[in-house]
Amino acid sequence: MDRMVGAPERLVFEGGPLLDPPVRQEPERAASQTAISGTALNTIADCLPLTVADKSRLQELKAKSAHRLAGERAKAHQAFIAAQAKQLAARKGINSQGGNAHDRAAMRGRLAAGRRAAVRRSELAGCTVADILADPDKFEGATLADPLEGVE
Repeated sequence: MDRMVGAPERLVFEGGPLLDPPVRQEPERAASQTAISGTALNTIADCLPLTVADKSRLQELKAKSAHRLAGERAKAHQAFIAAQAKQLAARKGINSQGGNAHDRAAMRGRLAAGRRAAVRRSELAGCTVADILADPDKFEGATLADPLEGVE
């Protein structure tokens, strides 16, 4: 299956991008119109795994990016929480400060372990989020509603 991308019987139609001025593609970066014989790139063999130094550098870069974006991330998180609380409150007919402990946790974007999960199979009725986390294999193939959004 992974070999299908480079298989000769697979037709690939490629063309240049459609760009509106002033955006343009530099000629030297344009896709080649010439077919070149060869084999497909074997990324497993040709792209070596990261070294310990590479992994350390990657972690450092990720940490710097996370620090740089912390303020923006916090704003986005607060916006999510506000929207979640508003939707849940409207759906349940409560104010954004009301409801039970599970509702208040959901309004903060959190799942309470004791929250009941909406499942379709009768033998799983009454299970909680904690039950699913404790034995995920038991729920393999089961249809569950989004625990924050509910059945609706």
